[in-house]
Amino acid sequence: MADHPIMHTMFESLMILIFEMFGTGMLTMLFISTSGGIGFGIGFFVLLIFSARISGSHYNPVVTLAYMLRKDAGQFNKWLGILYMLAQLGGALLGALFIFYCFDCKETYLSLYVNSNGNYPWIQCAISETLGAFILVLAYLTQTEENYKLSSDAAITLLLISMSYVVGLTLSDPVGMWTQSPLNPAIALSIMTFATFDGNMNLMSFAWIFLTFAWGGSCLAVLCFELVFKKAANAVEHKEEMDEENKEIEAVAEISQPLAE
Repeated sequence: MADHPIMHTMFESLMILIFEMFGTGMLTMLFISTSGGIGFGIGFFVLLIFSARISGSHYNPVVTLAYMLRKDAGQFNKWLGILYMLAQLGGALLGALFIFYCFDCKETYLSLYVNSNGNYPWIQCAISETLGAFILVLAYLTQTEENYKLSSDAAITLLLISMSYVVGLTLSDPVGMWTQSPLNPAIALSIMTFATFDGNMNLMSFAWIFLTFAWGGSCLAVLCFELVFKKAANAVEHKEEMDEENKEIEAVAEISQPLAE
């Protein structure tokens, strides 16, 4: 068992996994205590800084899945990806345990409850869950790729990722039609776990949505990144290079013309 690749990877990456676990626990506490908004965005920005250069600050299994599926130098080793997901789940459970029982925030069990407003509440919620995860994951993929990121300033990059999370959370609760999702299966499962322990599982009637559809949003983000975004960005870059070459040719022609005359 000790020779299994996943065990070897775990021992090599233990410190990285600890940072990922701790960060996910803090994110869980932040979500449960704030349920989104600008305050959440600022807090998430700080957490991104905490381990961005160590673990990449995924804090979310669907983000890790995207890095396992991408087809470039940023692709994750599958065993490391699995260990990341286990660390994230462990961190989320510890964070939920701490915030629920030390700060008595149990009323936030309602954060996974789908309200009955709207004609098809669970379908609408599933769509918003998928879209929110898509936005978050696509922000991670594009803003951590050296060739495509909007700024070379690391602080701006992390700010863009944190604000994308706020946008995704906002879409998960349009006009108060249903309560917010964490867009994070690890956090969702931790909330469900402690709701079950307290006998409040009746509040989780549609909680399965928050365990499943974010994965679909992640896969869609990877497809968009690989098949659409990269091609579009490369086409724009090629056009800019061609325009630059044409300008150089025109400049040489303007200089050569008087000499020829």
